[in-house]
Amino acid sequence: MTLIDAYIVVMRTWGPRHDWFAANTPKITAIADAMCQRPELHKVLKANEII
Repeated sequence: MTLIDAYIVVMRTWGPRHDWFAANTPKITAIADAMCQRPELHKVLKANEII
């Protein structure tokens, strides 16, 4: 896990949002999805309504 991986999770919540990223940037979506599965990040991701 790197800082850029965490940044990608947040970036995906900005416009144009999840659906666009999934359709146009599957590698970024895969990184963000993997990061959202990390238990140590769940508290902060939930607090910021990312997951």
